Amino acid sequence: MANEYIRFLKIVESREGSNPAASIDDIERQLLHHILLSHHQDQTLLVGDLTGLSQIGSQATLHRRIKNLEAFGFIRLDFCKNDGRKRFVVPKRLADQYLVFMPQCITESFKRAKQ
Repeated sequence: MANEYIRFLKIVESREGSNPAASIDDIERQLLHHILLSHHQDQTLLVGDLTGLSQIGSQATLHRRIKNLEAFGFIRLDFCKNDGRKRFVVPKRLADQYLVFMPQCITESFKRAKQ
């Protein structure tokens, strides 16, 4: 199983030029994964929900990384109409492109394994 994962990682690395997430760091990638999972499960996600993920980093670190994801175009932050202090986290098109890119790498990894 380890060999399959290594093959997958090598494919991701070899396609860095087409990887939408090549410009983000590991903490931002973890946040993006959390955002995408929540969105896929139709869960409303607030910035405060993300800054509470202390296993990933401090509140200040996470807030900075959320701003980076927004600046890179992975997410947008929408103000809550009822409470202007709350901001909803919404994936954008670049996040969707990442969701297409990763399964393509997985598929390629399986194809190479059969050769």
